[in-house]
Parts: sequence; structure tokens; C-alpha cells
Amino acid sequence: MVEDWYFELDKNAKATQFPDFDKLKLLDKIQMQVADLNELELSEVKEYETPAPAKILRFSKQLAWMAGVAAIFIVVLGVGFFARKNGATVSSETAKKSEHIVLYNNTAAIVEKKLPDGSAVWLKPGSKLTYERKNEESNREVTFTGEAFFDVAKDALHPFVIYANEMNIRVVGTSFNVIALPTSRTFKVSVVTGKVQVTGLGKSGKTESVYLTPKHQASFNLSSQKIVETELSEVQLKKQYWKPFSLNFSDASMDVVAKEMQKAFQVKVEFSNADIANCHLKVDFNNQQLPEIISLLEKLLDVNCELVDGSTLKITGEGCSE
Repeated sequence: MVEDWYFELDKNAKATQFPDFDKLKLLDKIQMQVADLNELELSEVKEYETPAPAKILRFSKQLAWMAGVAAIFIVVLGVGFFARKNGATVSSETAKKSEHIVLYNNTAAIVEKKLPDGSAVWLKPGSKLTYERKNEESNREVTFTGEAFFDVAKDALHPFVIYANEMNIRVVGTSFNVIALPTSRTFKVSVVTGKVQVTGLGKSGKTESVYLTPKHQASFNLSSQKIVETELSEVQLKKQYWKPFSLNFSDASMDVVAKEMQKAFQVKVEFSNADIANCHLKVDFNNQQLPEIISLLEKLLDVNCELVDGSTLKITGEGCSE
């Protein structure tokens, strides 16, 4: 219902657009008002007397110009004063940093971020993604370290490129998981939908590329500088938190929901408070990944969720009384 209402807004806006105004008529009116201002004498404004609203609008053009210059002068002085007071100087390094947007997950939970081109990325704790501020929508190149799940919006004219340590990942529109930890010697890419090109950049300057299809994984080892492609088994797929999950709960306790999540994602669910298991939910998880489900649970139950080592989901909160 909300989606239908949202899309109707655009239709209604188009149907009720403001009519075009007569630009020449408006210009004539402005010029007449300017002429009236030139005829006004400053003596009309009496000392200690608050002018009426109409007279405020009829200050002379010279006075308005002087006020504008004074305002600019005060602003310049103010900026200079605070810059000297705080010792603030804009260096080339600071300007360079301002040209990039950095998304860093310093929380204990998986965080979803939307990119300007419509893509979504779920960052695991400690992960960082950087992209240029200029031409955000068309420039689909990002630098990434950590572990995250990417759901890339389709754009055939602008491929989405990820620079992850010694790996380059190039896609048009697809979803996949990336593991590129700074301390690791092996980087991995696992594909859910679409097709992904993974290129390993060895220190010797040689490159090696593979094209991955769904349920396939590429591992690039820094020592051997080789890319190994493997097909993920059903057991491995169940352990991936990005595996889509669909289930409806009309009136189920959180204890029941937790058991179903454990089966679907092979994660152990732990409650910090036994009362959390008593909370009842009426919710549809329709083809959603674990990060999306976790985000919904946090909002619905007012709890905090932490995915530890990708195998244990710890849920903290007050819970519900029976």
C-alpha cells in the first residue's frame, strides 16, 4: 500500500504542475519597483521610529547595496577570525580527502549502505568502502577492504568496479559476497546472481582473470598469485549469510523464528535475555538475505544484533513478558 501511494505521488505531481509565468510582465513589474526605490529619500525613515512593513521594502537601492557590502565584509572577517582562533588551515591533503566519501562500519552489527547509483552494500564490522564524490552516479568505482555483500544495480554503460586489495572485481548488475581482509593472504568472491569478472593483480605485474557464475567462488592467493575457481556445495551455500530466505510468520514467537533462521543460515542464535524468546512477530521474510532480516528484527523488537565470526547471532535487549 505504501509503495502504491508513493508512486501515485509522481503522477499527481505531473498532473498539478505550476503554470508557466509571464517572464516579460514580471520583468516590467520589477523595473517599476526599482524606479520607485530610486525616488525614495532616506529622510522618510524617522529616527527611533519602527518603519511599517511597506516602508521596509522601500529602502533605497543604495542603502541595500551598502548593507550587502557590509554583510559580506562581516562574513569575511568572521571566517578569518575563527580560522585564526582555531588554527584551521585548508591543506591540499584535506581538500583531497573531501573529494572522497568513506563508509566505515565501526559497529558490531552488519550495516546496510545505499550507494548513489542505487546499489546496496551490507558491510560487516570493520569493513570500509570508499568512492569519489565527483560524478557519484556515473562513476561506479569503489575501493574496499573487509567483508561485504554487494547488490549492484544494473547499468550496462557504467560497469561497477571494486578494487579490493590485490583483486579487481568488475560487474554490470549482480549480487555477490567479497572477503578482502587486510591481514589475510587469500581473497574470495562468491556469486549469487549474474556474472562477475575477478582479476588478480600479482606483484610480478601479471594478471589472471576468471568469470564467475552463480554458486561459484574465486579465491586469489597472494603467495601463489593464482586464482582458483570452485563450485560451492549445498553445505557451503547454507553457511553463506547472503543466501535468500523466504518464510512467513503470522504470529510466531522469537524462539520459533530463531530456530528457522538457524536451519536456513546455519547460524547459532543466542539471546542475552530469555524474555526475547517470548516476543511474537507477524512478519514476512520474502527472498531476503540475513543482513536484511537482522535489520528488521532490530527495528521490530528494539534489540541489538551482532553476528560473531559469521556463525553466531547474538541478540541483546529487554525482550517481552509472557
